[in-house]
Amino acid sequence: MDIEEKKKEFEEAVSKLEIESKPFTLDEFHKGVVFTSWSAEEMDSIASDLTLIYLHALGVRHISIMVPTYQDTVDSESIVTHDLPGGDTPTDEALIHAIKTCRSLGMRVMIKPHVDCRDGTFRGDIIASEKWFESYKKMILRYAKLSEDNSVEIFCVGTELENTSFSHWEPQWRDVIKSVKEAYKGYLTYSANWTEYESVPFWDLMDLVGIDAYFPLTDKNDPTKEELVNAWNGVADKIENWLKSCNINKDVIFTELGYTSSDGTNKQPWATLSNPQDQKEQADALDAALTVLVNRPWFKGMYLWQYFPQERWSPLGYPIRGKEAESVLKKWYEEGQA
Repeated sequence: MDIEEKKKEFEEAVSKLEIESKPFTLDEFHKGVVFTSWSAEEMDSIASDLTLIYLHALGVRHISIMVPTYQDTVDSESIVTHDLPGGDTPTDEALIHAIKTCRSLGMRVMIKPHVDCRDGTFRGDIIASEKWFESYKKMILRYAKLSEDNSVEIFCVGTELENTSFSHWEPQWRDVIKSVKEAYKGYLTYSANWTEYESVPFWDLMDLVGIDAYFPLTDKNDPTKEELVNAWNGVADKIENWLKSCNINKDVIFTELGYTSSDGTNKQPWATLSNPQDQKEQADALDAALTVLVNRPWFKGMYLWQYFPQERWSPLGYPIRGKEAESVLKKWYEEGQA
């Protein structure tokens, strides 16, 4: 099928949809996925548009567009983008195209910048400095302004920057957030790692608490559904107790939740394992999470990690397209159980 035929397919699919246009509110339940690309132009393509149509059919109504930015090592003081042709940061044009496509489908949008270390070190280990915050502020304001100019509903001021988000750097974070609020008038969240959310000192400035929810669940490779539900009840109780004890009167979204289709993924959801394929464990862990969480009044939804703009088969990885977990997602999203 050539590009013109694909464009016609997209236009015909959109014409058949009944799009509701309601103002976004903080009470809305997020039926989301994280849309990820390490390519300058991939989101500015008909393949990306057709993937968004595919996600809409699953019941997805919220798209978190990840924007990768980079620094060389954990102690680098300069954050850069690589959004030239052939680069690995989406161009502004590609981001705007994806936002407009989401809008045509009635989907809400979050812009979620990431900072990745070129040497492969986890972003949670990044070492902050005054110069680092100056560079971070410049980067984050660029995307806050893009979000404002394109009526994006939610903006994420940071992702898993655990080594920078404790009390020592609170004044710098508050300065960054103040500048973001001046540039962007929509809702704000911060995407805290599951090991980080309790120590973030600026939740009062956020509209929603965001957690990347890679909580370890059991010590077994093949837990039963009941064991996974019990584990998720324990996680939910811990979050609930924290909200109450710290008087954090905010609702929670899981800005990331995902499992690989590898045996044992429930033990280390943050790790890409080389164990044998186990689609059932991936599906059961996702189903257990939503079984528990939809009954917690503070939980306002999640963003599944991850979907790519073009179909890529990943036998052991996080993507669920064509796997058992995709039926679970559709059950909760499209069939109205969430």
